[in-house]
Amino acid sequence: MEMLLSEVKNLVSSMIDSGVIDVNLCLEGHQGIGKTQILKQVAQEKGWNYKAIYCAQTSTEDLIGMPWIDKTDNVTRFARPKLFPDQENTIFVLEEINRAPLEVQQSVLQLLTDKKIGDFVLPKNTLICACI
Repeated sequence: MEMLLSEVKNLVSSMIDSGVIDVNLCLEGHQGIGKTQILKQVAQEKGWNYKAIYCAQTSTEDLIGMPWIDKTDNVTRFARPKLFPDQENTIFVLEEINRAPLEVQQSVLQLLTDKKIGDFVLPKNTLICACI
């Protein structure tokens, strides 16, 4: 569906106001038209946090975290990725997901479907938006 940026802004604002953030958005458009800026603006106006990752510059390890051995039960766990939001009420933007390496795109799939990667679950009220 084609939308004006003002309509996108109204849609995202309405989603936040109504609590409908269990769906993901994908904004597609030419570079520099304001996709990212409109999401930053909504976050600021709503008092939400804003976090973005640039998928084309991201490795799989950046997404799944670094492994470490949990000595209490002798299993491998993964540290929370620093790239991920750590606060509730966040607009989380995946930039250039279409330009990311295949391994990164595959890792992002669980994030998009379950709002988690491995053991790490995104904080409550995290709205995921992809910009391509």
